[in-house]
Amino acid sequence: MTFQSDASSINLAVAQFKPEKGNYRANLTRLKHTLNSIAAHRPLADVLCLPETALTGYFLEGGVRELAVSIEQLAEDIFGVFAESDLYPIVSEAIQAAEEGDDDGKPKVQIKAYEPQSGLESNSDTDDNSAWDALDSEDIPLQVQSNTFDIVLGFYELHENTIYNSAAYLALSDEGIDVLHIHRKMFLPTYGVFDESRFVEPGLTIQSFNTRWGRAAILVCEDAWHSITATTAAVGGAQILFVPSASPARGATIEGGDSSLSGSSPTSSPNIVATSLSAPKSVERWERIATSRSEENGVFTVVTQLVGNEGGKTFGGGSMIVGPSGDLRAKAPLWDEGIIPATIEFADISRARAETPLLADLRAMLPHVMDSLILAGDLTGNAAHKHPDNDDQDDHHHHHGHSCGADGDCEDCDEYDEDVDDIDEDDDEYDPEVDDVSDDDEPHNRNSPNTKTDGAR
Repeated sequence: MTFQSDASSINLAVAQFKPEKGNYRANLTRLKHTLNSIAAHRPLADVLCLPETALTGYFLEGGVRELAVSIEQLAEDIFGVFAESDLYPIVSEAIQAAEEGDDDGKPKVQIKAYEPQSGLESNSDTDDNSAWDALDSEDIPLQVQSNTFDIVLGFYELHENTIYNSAAYLALSDEGIDVLHIHRKMFLPTYGVFDESRFVEPGLTIQSFNTRWGRAAILVCEDAWHSITATTAAVGGAQILFVPSASPARGATIEGGDSSLSGSSPTSSPNIVATSLSAPKSVERWERIATSRSEENGVFTVVTQLVGNEGGKTFGGGSMIVGPSGDLRAKAPLWDEGIIPATIEFADISRARAETPLLADLRAMLPHVMDSLILAGDLTGNAAHKHPDNDDQDDHHHHHGHSCGADGDCEDCDEYDEDVDDIDEDDDEYDPEVDDVSDDDEPHNRNSPNTKTDGAR
């Protein structure tokens, strides 16, 4: 195993997992079997990657209320399974019995995850690079044990009386378990076969975080379908994007025929076997997405998928590891459980970013990009920040390192108002052209759930 915080490489184990729907305890036992398998493999894995909702299954609907657990409960349960597994004595010869980890006989559970705020706070004393400085998260201390075995997994989380579709990064050591990060899924699909927003709440932040080997970020399933999320993580210093997912298979066709399967089991008919099916279109799209996110940002992307059947819907698998140049490093089989091991070299990130310095270019232009995003939000009526005295005025001072004062007076904002007035006057010249537009031209509704025909999972 790799034990230094400035590791040159780490060993991953990507576990394509088939949970028993709704049976949290049984799935903990299945996790123990997975840990036993990892203990028998060399080189020993540093990080185990598990899918979205790995310990309960995904399509629970109202059942999430009974199966959601707190991060404290999850951490204790994971440590208990770890302590009973064949992996436990291998991680450290100095490991004590699990009951000696704390005065009350329970393992030490430390929540070291950075608690995300509702948004990035502005500092009036900072310069135009304040947005980048905030995303860089230099103030987050590196607080991890040296000899740990790390696990990334998705779960339904109960936090402050609210349920989230979350994923945690856990570091297990001889002293217990550290929770280094919790990501709460931001983009909840509610269309087609998906109904997430009815049962869980969205998270509000994307945050890169420290581990013993470097920096990472977690995106849960549809989060990764939005390119801005991976970019945000990379700007924050992430070297690896972990993407736990539960993506039903869609668009699988029977080779040599015209029939197609969309979310149904490949073995539901005695005349159909898994090897007779083409790769589902959904798996092909996941490969395009992972490749794009890695290549644009110069990061490793690790997508871990569920397999199995839930309520007539089939998860196709196809977990993958993509290198920072967009090259596919490893891929799990379709339809079946399995563990794919891989060793990744962090020097590959340096080479990829030198050859294609897109991330460096973005960092240089980030303040202007953020200003453009705020302006775009204003134009669509979705601005996140408003002027203290006028809700219709753009709060650009938050992004240029100054504040308006308690009375709302600000010379810079006055100059901005004049610029806006000039723009409005210029816009009046184009009114006749607008009048020429046909009344029959209906605007496209981008928010309609029907616009995502293939399902962004």
